[in-house]
Amino acid sequence: MKRIEEILDINWYKNLFLSLLSLPKDKEELILKSFKKYIDNLNNLENLKPIDIDENTKKIMKKVFNKSPKPNELINYKNDLKSKNKIYICPYCGIKSLEEWYPIEHYLPKSKFSEYTLFWLNLFICCERCNSSLKRDKWEEWNRLFLNPYIDKVYDKEFIWMVVEKTNDKYKFSFELIEKNLESHEITLLKNHFKTFKLISRLDDIVSNYVDELLDEIKNNINNKALLSKLKEDYQKKLDKMWLNSVRPVIVKYFINNMDVLKDIYLYKNKS
Repeated sequence: MKRIEEILDINWYKNLFLSLLSLPKDKEELILKSFKKYIDNLNNLENLKPIDIDENTKKIMKKVFNKSPKPNELINYKNDLKSKNKIYICPYCGIKSLEEWYPIEHYLPKSKFSEYTLFWLNLFICCERCNSSLKRDKWEEWNRLFLNPYIDKVYDKEFIWMVVEKTNDKYKFSFELIEKNLESHEITLLKNHFKTFKLISRLDDIVSNYVDELLDEIKNNINNKALLSKLKEDYQKKLDKMWLNSVRPVIVKYFINNMDVLKDIYLYKNKS
């Protein structure tokens, strides 16, 4: 995923934004000032307060976002958000691929911060479940409930581990949040994030399927000396389009460090 420094091409986005809207000059200036306020508070977005915007302007911005009078430009705007920001997997859960259909997410909810309805730094893509079912319009002043893929450097740290337990020859897979090497504020934010998106239970629900997929991919190389190299290559390929703590890279990295467990699981699942 792109960091904020890489996507802060203000003139490019500003021109696109203005091309979508037809606001009176004073309203346009008010909105653009709110953009500067957002940028100035990137590291403290939980402290932002909505500005006072008249209902008509709110309706115009909402209408443009949902169905622009210039639909081709709106489609280009949304497509450019994806291509420029390099987000291919949901930045909230790390589970769902965003290669095909995807919703546009408002980090600060547009129901509360209508001034940022079309603001590029407040928009990114995520999966439908995270956007509509779990996050919705949640927001707490002074307390961030979820990560921001543009600004949170904790994305570059490992904070999810896979745990494998063996009981009576059966394997159980689960995940846990690891706190070492994290700052105290990062731990608090991650715990809020995990709670908001029900991450541990969601990961636990799908891990067996992903392990089976991996076993199927490597079945022809399970006893091959090149297996470790293949896994490492697979890990790097996944990181090209996934963030470090996405479920698939986490699983592959575990088995890179525990090859004997991988082979044992394969043998168990393929007993005649």
